[in-house]
Amino acid sequence: MVTGDTTTRSNDTLGSGVAVPGGRHHVSGDTRYPPSRATYWIVAVKAHMNAIRTKPGPAAAYAFRLGIVAGAIVGLAAVALLYSFGTITPVVAGYTLLVLFPVYLVLVATALSKWLGYDKDVTSLRPVYRSK
Repeated sequence: MVTGDTTTRSNDTLGSGVAVPGGRHHVSGDTRYPPSRATYWIVAVKAHMNAIRTKPGPAAAYAFRLGIVAGAIVGLAAVALLYSFGTITPVVAGYTLLVLFPVYLVLVATALSKWLGYDKDVTSLRPVYRSK
């Protein structure tokens, strides 16, 4: 099977049908430049990462809570520091805390969820049925 510059042959796969870039040889048909071991390793790691998608455990939940608390403390400290130095007025500090701070926390939560593996894609969705 040939797709782009990736070919799959019985002796070019790493176990379960993982294609090695460039097929049997690094440059198509050229036997002087076989793929390096690093190429095989990278392909194997990518296949392993795509095949295994476990749910985040209690350590990830703890890290998420800790990250949100740390992000909140950093955000509040930044506003307090700017206010104490006289850089922002009380009105701007209030606006920052009431409008901008929640948006900042959503961005922190998004970054943490992506980093800790809470992100889901369309393949993770299941139909929801209403119980009678």
